[in-house]
Amino acid sequence: MAKKVKKQKQERKPFHLFKGMLRLVSSEFEKRFNNFNNEHQVFTELGWSVDSNRNGLLIDLSQIRWVELGAAAQLVLLIESAKKQGLKIMIALPLNKLSKGESESLVKSKANSDTEFQKKSEVFEGLRLSRVCKKLFIKYSVSENIGLSAYKNW
Repeated sequence: MAKKVKKQKQERKPFHLFKGMLRLVSSEFEKRFNNFNNEHQVFTELGWSVDSNRNGLLIDLSQIRWVELGAAAQLVLLIESAKKQGLKIMIALPLNKLSKGESESLVKSKANSDTEFQKKSEVFEGLRLSRVCKKLFIKYSVSENIGLSAYKNW
């Protein structure tokens, strides 16, 4: 009796670039990309690797607090290069609202005192507005240079 071997479809996870990056500046962008590339070989002298084409890229900008124009341009060129070669690109942008942990912290502070709640509320609102600004800057600086059709999921 021959055993039937079921081929398991392996879920391919996209390559997760720039995870945890707080400042989108040229030096950090280049350092992180080069270190990631040395470890995973996503880009070669011939272009994007076969694994990159197969898995796609997740560009994680969700923690960004500062954006430098030159680094935004580098990001545009990176995404444009990947799109031209047909890679699936996903981009994680900063939240428009408070995170679950921030919301929970705010609720706890309200139970403690109105003063603590007021202070935290102001800090968290500033953080939220800062995220919205970074998100809009990244979104529109990229989309203006590459074209909105590449980002229809935004």
